[in-house]
Amino acid sequence: MCLDGRVTKKHLFTPGGDLGELLLGLLAYEDIIEEPVNLAEVKDIFTKYLRCMVPEKFYHCTDDEAISHLEKELNSQVDIENPNPQSLEGEILEAITSPNNNGDLHFKSLLLAPDEYNISHESHVLDYVLQTFYAFIWDENFEFHDKLKLEIFPGVHNETAFIEIKNEHQCMIE
Repeated sequence: MCLDGRVTKKHLFTPGGDLGELLLGLLAYEDIIEEPVNLAEVKDIFTKYLRCMVPEKFYHCTDDEAISHLEKELNSQVDIENPNPQSLEGEILEAITSPNNNGDLHFKSLLLAPDEYNISHESHVLDYVLQTFYAFIWDENFEFHDKLKLEIFPGVHNETAFIEIKNEHQCMIE
C-alpha cells in the first residue's frame, strides 16, 4: 500500500507503494550492471515480478489534485484508469512523468529531485516504471491486469507524523 496520510486503516506502508519497491529494485539492478535499463527491460522485469508475487494486488497511488493538474496540462478530461479516447494514452504517458501529475509524495519527490535520491541522469528508470504501470493498467488484455491497483485519494495530504524505524547494528547480528 502507499504511504499516504489519507489512508485511515492501520497497515504497514512503503514510500511509493509497491511501485516504489519495484523502482528501488530496478535502481539497485542498474547499479549492479553499471548501465541504465531500457523500457523493454522494465516491462519484462515488472511482468516477471507480477507473475511470481505473493500478494493479490500490486499498489500505486495518486490523488485527485494530480489528476486535475494532468487534465489542465492536457486540456482534456482524463479517466486515469481507462483513458478515453485512447489517443490520449501517449500524451498521458509523457505527462505522467511530471512531478505535479503525481499524487504520490514519494514519486513526486523523486521526480523533483532525482539527484537527492542518487538517481543517475543517464537513467530513465523512474519514468519507465511510471509509464509501464499505467500502460499495464490500461491494457485489459495484459495477463496480470487484475493484480494492478491504482488508489486515487481525494482531498489534500494530511500527514501528521512519520515514523522511521532503524535497526541498530546489534539487532542485525542477533
